[in-house]
Amino acid sequence: MRPVFYERKLRPYNKFNGRFLWRLLLLVLAVVVGNAIWKFGEKQVARYQSVKQTAAAEALLAKGEKTEATLRLRAALGHDARNIQANRLTARLMDEQGDPRAVEYYRFVVLDDGVLPGELADINFSDGSASDFFGGGGDVVLSGDRFHGTGDGLEIAPHATEGDAEALARAGVKYGNLRVAREMAITVGQKWNRPEFPFLINAAIYERNGDALAAEEEFRSAVAQRETPETLNALADFLLARKDNISARTAEAATVLARVAAVDQGEQGRKALRKILTLDLADPDRVPGLIEKYRALATGDQEALLFADDTELKFFPGNKARVVEGVATRSARLPVAARVAAGRWLLTRNEPARTAGLLPLKDAISDAAAFEVAVEALFALKQWNAAETALRSPANPLPPHQTGALLAAAASMQGKPDAAEQWDEVLQKYSGNPELVIHILEKAAANGQWEIVYGKLPSVLGDPAWSLKAYRKLLATARAQGDSEALLKIQSLAMGSRILAGDPEVRDSIAFDRLMAGMEVSGDELADRVSAFPENPSIRTTRALGLMLGGSKVRALYEIEESAGGVDPAKLAPPARAVFAAVLAANGRNSEAEKIADTIPEESLMPGEAEFLRKHLDAAAGAD
Repeated sequence: MRPVFYERKLRPYNKFNGRFLWRLLLLVLAVVVGNAIWKFGEKQVARYQSVKQTAAAEALLAKGEKTEATLRLRAALGHDARNIQANRLTARLMDEQGDPRAVEYYRFVVLDDGVLPGELADINFSDGSASDFFGGGGDVVLSGDRFHGTGDGLEIAPHATEGDAEALARAGVKYGNLRVAREMAITVGQKWNRPEFPFLINAAIYERNGDALAAEEEFRSAVAQRETPETLNALADFLLARKDNISARTAEAATVLARVAAVDQGEQGRKALRKILTLDLADPDRVPGLIEKYRALATGDQEALLFADDTELKFFPGNKARVVEGVATRSARLPVAARVAAGRWLLTRNEPARTAGLLPLKDAISDAAAFEVAVEALFALKQWNAAETALRSPANPLPPHQTGALLAAAASMQGKPDAAEQWDEVLQKYSGNPELVIHILEKAAANGQWEIVYGKLPSVLGDPAWSLKAYRKLLATARAQGDSEALLKIQSLAMGSRILAGDPEVRDSIAFDRLMAGMEVSGDELADRVSAFPENPSIRTTRALGLMLGGSKVRALYEIEESAGGVDPAKLAPPARAVFAAVLAANGRNSEAEKIADTIPEESLMPGEAEFLRKHLDAAAGAD
């Protein structure tokens, strides 16, 4: 039987395949949902990273590490540009650095308009929004007409705090956005029931425009609206800054600050009393009472209480025995960790026996900082065996590098022949960790082992991450010892560092100290640096010092007072502030010079700087 072959005919398929379409729809839906989940997950991860970086930045700021905190905040905003806390902290850091962009970041935090910092310039405003106000004329300088807190103010974001809004108003004044400043002042006054705040902002605007009489009227109006620590402090600061009728204004400032202490029994009152005592504003017969009142307000605050003790010794050095006894007795009741500041205070005032009594080894061994102070007290008492036994004990709470540095220091103090070898050994052991090396070099410098410092310092100054920190720390040690030779040697090494040699602030520091040491510094170099950095008060003051030493006292006065808006002495480090006071005294303005000189702690000046200041103050006093 022959097989039968069937021919298969191809026919067009016209039926609807619902199964295939359903699968296709499911696939598309899965892709869309998956993409949405992916995007959502990405956003959540970015937000988490942003919050994490912001928290790290806050922790760094609490330790004063602002450079690293800035990098963390940049990362946080890179993950989530709308992170309110990151924008808030960025605004504050920029404001501290004098960066006008702070206004934009404050604005984003304060206003609920959704416009990110930097976006205003790209927007075509037409709706009359608050952002239109900020972007379309915020830099206009108004004529200065008075206002009394009237108007509608601006809509505030739910997450914005009173502090945010106030910071934006003050930044508006600082950077010339006066419309912003005034509108925010009105808003703060209305929303948070602070009728005095618009007057304070208006006063700041008048000060900025150089109208001192109008500013004073506004400050007094603010006090009349509501007498608070803020308004009283603002008026007192204004009076202290004035250069006319100094004695009368200083006396009134003291009275106003005393009123602050009367209306506030907390931190503000304490700050006011501290200002009176620091600036020496009170009559001598009132000082003991003010010190005791300050102590009463400072109960429990060890730093504040030690300030009161320092102040009493400054005004009444004959009371030292009683003050020292009071510090030791008061601090003995505290936990060990809380006694460290008092122990260090006693040790720096040549009271090692008191320190050892306050921090006996059996107590101090439970806390590393207390143990270090206790060992240093034993060094000062020349109880070498007890100190070395404690340092070599297994219970020693100090990290190994600190222990090694202290053992080397003990060898140096005793004049042991192997002291230099001990320093070399501990430095070599930790040579791979610049931070630890800097600590060891500080200890060596504190013990006068400068040759060891000079030998090791160049390698640290060549490290980009640590050069500036090492320079500043060792320079501070040399200054604390009053060692001008060490100061100049460190600066010479800094000039040989490729990292530091071009840093304008380092070069300014070097020029300042060379001038104070009677060494020649090019006037062109000083002038060029001022031209490049006209807003830097220290650089301007160094040039004023150069002009003074060159016999141009009038030009020096112009440099610190007139050029580029003048220098605020409160923003200067003590040595530069001493130059500021000396320039004023050399130009016959002794009362102002004395007032500024009173704010400079004696121990903060090198012998040459103190002599320079005293010479000009005495000369001005003799000319009166």
